[in-house]
Amino acid sequence: MKIFKAFMKVLLKRLNSSLIYVVIFISIGFAMTKSSSSEKGYENVRLNINVTDLDDSEASRAVIEYIKKNHDLVEVGGSKDEQLDALYYQKADIILTIDKGFSDKLKSGETKELFNEYIVPGTYRTELFDSQLNRYIGTVSVYVSGGESIESACEKASEALSAEVETIMFSADNSKDGILSKNVYYFLRYLAYIFVAVTISGLCPVILTMNKKDISRRVNCSSISTNSQLLQTTLGILVYMAGLFIIIMSAAAVLYGSELFTSHGLLGILNAFVLIITSMMICLLISVIAPAKKSINMISNVVALGMSFICGVFVPQNLLGSSAVSLGKLLPVFWYVKANNIIGEQEGEIFSFGKFFDCIGVQLAFAVAIFAVAMVIAKNKRQSKS
Repeated sequence: MKIFKAFMKVLLKRLNSSLIYVVIFISIGFAMTKSSSSEKGYENVRLNINVTDLDDSEASRAVIEYIKKNHDLVEVGGSKDEQLDALYYQKADIILTIDKGFSDKLKSGETKELFNEYIVPGTYRTELFDSQLNRYIGTVSVYVSGGESIESACEKASEALSAEVETIMFSADNSKDGILSKNVYYFLRYLAYIFVAVTISGLCPVILTMNKKDISRRVNCSSISTNSQLLQTTLGILVYMAGLFIIIMSAAAVLYGSELFTSHGLLGILNAFVLIITSMMICLLISVIAPAKKSINMISNVVALGMSFICGVFVPQNLLGSSAVSLGKLLPVFWYVKANNIIGEQEGEIFSFGKFFDCIGVQLAFAVAIFAVAMVIAKNKRQSKS
C-alpha cells in the first residue's frame, strides 16, 4: 500500500483549500438555519405621520383619530422647507395636509383631491399608508351614499376598519409531509458548487503530483503491478470523496435533523451522492488535460462557477433564458439541480419518482461518458510519450 500512503500524504498537504470551502459552506448553512428559525409572523408597521388640518371639521378630526389608531403623529415645522427636511432626515415618513373643504367634498360624494402629501415615492411605507387612507375614505363615501350623516359615516367607517382579522402564517416547511424543507432544499442546491469546487481544487493537484514523470517512472520500475497502482490510487480518491461526503452530510444532519431524514430528504442525499461521483469523474478529466498544477485553481473556479450559473445553482432554472437552459442541459449539474427542484417541488416542478430517477440516470450517464473520455485521453498521452 505504498502508493496509497504516498497519495494520502500528498492529499493531507492539499487539504487546506478544501477545508476552507467546506467550513465556509457549513457556516453559511448554519446562518441560514438561524435566520429562518428566528422569522416572525406578520406585524403591522406604525409610521411617523405629520398631519396639518386646514379644514378643522368633525370629518377631518375623525380622519386624524383614525390615523392615530394605526400610526404615530409627529410634530414638524409649518414651513415647506421644515417639512421636507423632516422627510429627508426621516423624522417623519409622510407629511399630510387635509385641505380646506374636506368635509363638504365628502358630503357631496367627492373622494379626490382631499389631501396634499409630501412623501418619498415608491416605498412600501407610503403605499401602505395610502391604501389605508383610501380604504377609509371609500368606506366613508359608501356610508354617506347610504344616507348616513358625515359624522355617523366617519364613526362607522372607523369601527368597520378597526375590526381585527386573525392572521395565520403558513410555513413553507412541509417536511412533516415528506416534502423537502426550504432549508434542506437550498443546502442541497448550493452543494453542487461546493462538491465540484472542492473536488477539483483538492484532488486534481494530488493526481497531477502522483503522475509526475519522476514519480511515475520510479513506480513503474518497482515490483508494484499496474493493476495494484491503479487500485491504490482509486482507493485514495474514494477515501477523499467518502470523507468529503460524510463531513457535509453529517453537518446537514446536525443543522437540520429530522428535516433531512424525510422520504424526500433521503432522495436528496442520493442525488448528492450521485453528484459527488460525477464530480470525481470531472476531476479525473481535468487532471488528464490540465497543463500544470498552477492552473488548477483557475480551472476550478471557472468550471464550478460557470456550471453553477448556467445550470441553475445561483440563478433559478425557471429564470434562465432558453439558450442558457439548452447549454445547461449539456452539463451534469443541471440535472442535479432539476432533481433537487423535483423533490423540493420548487420552480414549478411537481414531484415524480420517474422524473427524479430520470435526472439521476442522466447524471450517471454523464459520469460514465466523462470517465471514458478521460481514459481515452490518458491512453493517448501514454502512447505518445512512449
